[in-house]
Amino acid sequence: MTSHSYDLRFAGMRFRILAPRPLCLPENLQSFLTDEASKDRPDWVVEVSFGTENVQFGKLDSVKRFHWKDDEYFWRIVPAGGDNTCRLFVPKGIADKFVINANWTLFLMLERMLLPFDRIILHSSAVVCDGQAILFTAPSGTGKSTQASLWEACTGAEIINGDKVIVSASGDVPMAYGGPVAGTSRIFKDMQAPIRAIVYLHQGPENKLTFLDRRRAFMALYSQTVKSADDAAFNEALIPLIAKIVDKVTVVDYFCQPNASAVEYLQGRLNRNPSEN
Repeated sequence: MTSHSYDLRFAGMRFRILAPRPLCLPENLQSFLTDEASKDRPDWVVEVSFGTENVQFGKLDSVKRFHWKDDEYFWRIVPAGGDNTCRLFVPKGIADKFVINANWTLFLMLERMLLPFDRIILHSSAVVCDGQAILFTAPSGTGKSTQASLWEACTGAEIINGDKVIVSASGDVPMAYGGPVAGTSRIFKDMQAPIRAIVYLHQGPENKLTFLDRRRAFMALYSQTVKSADDAAFNEALIPLIAKIVDKVTVVDYFCQPNASAVEYLQGRLNRNPSEN
């Protein structure tokens, strides 16, 4: 059967989606489509099949099923063996809806596809200012998007992702990437930059910043990293990557106001040597 092929690039990686029918990819994936299809094998291949009656998998395969209705499920299977092929089986009854409006961010489980390439997803907003990324991380409702927007307005910084930033632990300087998972912010840009600082936010009556030591920095980042609710092994595999990040990146705890003074204060503190703070 003829396959329709879609090549995407983000986080310094290449993904290819293959399906027997044309797909209407959502905006968050369209932002990363590329016409520069390489003859080399992509980092990941996603094979879509319509029909679940022939789903088979082995003991060592990575298997996840998503309930659709009654006794029908979507299946996501990554065979053991390391060829980085993700097989997505879609119930036939939902095929017409799937090709138009699939919840790709749920079914792909990107956090698992990124892990073998030393990348994590951090609940955060990210701006690029003067060629470097500043990430604002915190629980939902704390003001990540507000601080990113203030930096955009006050400094001309560009927001590359409004909710979940991909962070690479490889190399001398960890990188921040825009990616297709961005929550309700709908900001997902094909950009990357070395990380200058990661800012753990709190709302406060005044602006007050503390540079975190390694242990506290690790706990702050681990608490906001996308993890699995039912796979302890996956969560444990995140630990060495987060440790690499905090060894190389400044992490600060920041109580701040939701106005321009927070930008000016943070800029001033980051421009100083931590030993002077």
